[in-house]
Amino acid sequence: MKKIILSAFVGILLTACGSDNDSKPTPPAANVIDVRNPADVQKLGQSYELLLHIKKATHAASGETDRLATNAVIFSKPIPTVNPTFAQHHGVPLLNMKMQGAMTVELAATAIVNNVEYDLKNFDIFYQPTSTWSEPDLSIYKVENDINNVTFWKRGTSFDFNSSLLNDHDKIDMENGLPLNIYVKLGNKLSNGIQIYGEQPEYMQYKSVRPFNDNGTYAMTLMQ
Repeated sequence: MKKIILSAFVGILLTACGSDNDSKPTPPAANVIDVRNPADVQKLGQSYELLLHIKKATHAASGETDRLATNAVIFSKPIPTVNPTFAQHHGVPLLNMKMQGAMTVELAATAIVNNVEYDLKNFDIFYQPTSTWSEPDLSIYKVENDINNVTFWKRGTSFDFNSSLLNDHDKIDMENGLPLNIYVKLGNKLSNGIQIYGEQPEYMQYKSVRPFNDNGTYAMTLMQ
C-alpha cells in the first residue's frame, strides 16, 4: 500500500514540474536583433553590413493577371573598388523574379558582423523617391544605394505590388521608366537594394506558376 501511495505521489510531483516548465516563455534566439530595441542594436557595433532579400513572393489577392506583370530584381551591395565597373558600382543583379499579375512581397533582412548573421525583426522599409534619381535614363536594372536619397515608407515586412502602387508616382513612375527601389536602413547603414517594376502582361509568357520561397524556387518560369 505504501508503494502505491509513493508511486502516485512521485507521478503527481513529476507532472507538476513538467507543467511549470511548459509555462515558461521561450527564450529569444541568440542571433535575432530587434531593431526597435536599442540594446539589441548596440550588439551589432559599427562594422555590420545589412542585407535585404525577398523571403517569399506570391500572387496578390487583387490578381490583375490580365493587366500587370511584376518583375523583381535583388541586387548585391556596390563593390568599393578604385575603378569599379558600372555593375559593381550600382550593384550586381543576384536574382530576378517575374510573376504574371500583382505580387505580394515578404521581405527578410539580416545584419552580418564578423561573418556571423543576425536576423532582423521589426525593421522598416525605405524607398528612393522618383525625384531623387541622379541618372533617370539608367534607372531599370540599377540601384543607386545613396543613403541620403531614401525615405521611410512603412513598418512591416510585406507589401503588395499592384496597380494602386503603380499610381503612387513618388515611389514609382513607369511612364518615365522609374521603378520602385526599396531598402532597409539602420543607423548610418543602408542595405542592398531590391528593384520592382511593372510590365504589360503581353510581353511576358510563362509555362508554370509556383510560389517563391527560401528554397530558391522561382515564382514563375519563362517560356523558352
